[in-house]
Amino acid sequence: MPDLEVSLELLRGCAGTARRVGTDAAPIADRFTATDDAVGRHGDFGSAQALEACRLAWSGRIRQDAADVTVAGDLLAETAESYTGADAGAATRLHRIDYELPL
Repeated sequence: MPDLEVSLELLRGCAGTARRVGTDAAPIADRFTATDDAVGRHGDFGSAQALEACRLAWSGRIRQDAADVTVAGDLLAETAESYTGADAGAATRLHRIDYELPL
């Protein structure tokens, strides 16, 4: 069975990157305003209303994706902390086996 090694530094780095991407992407959802003018000038046309519905759908999707990526970053950070705790607990147990149990 191959050894498994978890790089906590890499895991924490990925967590930070995911959080930044999510935080940076969220405001992009509010930048989709190009349809505002078209809807204002051509509000009676179905195509303008469809374009506005499309804009709202994409804005909502980007906002949700940004939130999801931020949550993924939070979960990666929690995972790194869990590994840290598990490693510390394993080290304590190994120490006890090595030094406290009679042979």
